[in-house]
Amino acid sequence: MTQSFSGSIVKVAAVYFVLAHLALNNTNLSAARAADGPPEKKENQQTVPVEIISPPVFWSVNRQDKGKEIKPERNSGNRFDVPAGAWLRCGPGGKVKVFQWPQERTYEELEWFPIPLLTKDEGALMAKVREVLLRRAGRARADAQVFSPIEASKVWPRSLALRWRPLDKGQHVTLIVRERAFDQTVLWERSRVEGSAGELVDSKLRDALRRWRDENTGPAKSRLELIFQADGDKNTVVRFDVLMPEIEKQLLQALEPWDREAKGALRHLGRAEVFHEKGLLPEAAAECEAALKLDPQDPLLRQRTATANLFIDNVTRAEQIQEPNARH
Repeated sequence: MTQSFSGSIVKVAAVYFVLAHLALNNTNLSAARAADGPPEKKENQQTVPVEIISPPVFWSVNRQDKGKEIKPERNSGNRFDVPAGAWLRCGPGGKVKVFQWPQERTYEELEWFPIPLLTKDEGALMAKVREVLLRRAGRARADAQVFSPIEASKVWPRSLALRWRPLDKGQHVTLIVRERAFDQTVLWERSRVEGSAGELVDSKLRDALRRWRDENTGPAKSRLELIFQADGDKNTVVRFDVLMPEIEKQLLQALEPWDREAKGALRHLGRAEVFHEKGLLPEAAAECEAALKLDPQDPLLRQRTATANLFIDNVTRAEQIQEPNARH
């Protein structure tokens, strides 16, 4: 995967995305066992070092609960290892530093954000996928019905695409986006959408979400819901909210160097990392898929795309990518 590009940011980033897939197993940070926090490190378990700058900080395996507060033991320091694939969030006044090669990053987010999955080699990926699934749910998990948006997430109207597990040809779906308030005002609706397509991009939906966001500013979350109605099946409901303008501005600033200076698969990987950091996991997966199309045999791209799909519970796609001689 050889690309021609200029600029020091991109040159450094090229090294980053080659090495960022390697596990941080050689870190010399002491792993403090948390009283209510992450479990003790198991043999060959992938972990990411973190440091509590100020409490409270919480972790979760599935971000569907309140999480457990991380409380390092006395005299062990504030540094310890969190399992890759877990989720972190800060309470009021909380701050945590995550050591993601080649630099650490500090977070103060009150909402859940993911710890990336890092893989040492292609052969170990699927074993790690199954380990994470078991750790999250206590049993093997099936695909989600809807991959975009994902539960309790934020969406960016400019890039939003509705994605779901493809249905049989000829089976139709109805898609509704509405407020979760008492009156459940409908913002957008489409009926008789071909279910086998697995995806819908609709400019009217994007415009409706922009207008709603401009009229409903504030820190609230999960104020909207997508109703996914498939012929003959129970409804699937996904709660979500819209990215606020100030976060959108930060996102555009972070994307700009990649769009300006990088090309090919590297550009898509850079954009994927930005989306991942902002919690736009479906967009990150889509960028990884675009990179994989440009170089389908690159093992690092296959690993990164598989793990990106795992974050949105598209388990079948993650496994498909790792199949021998798989076509992408």
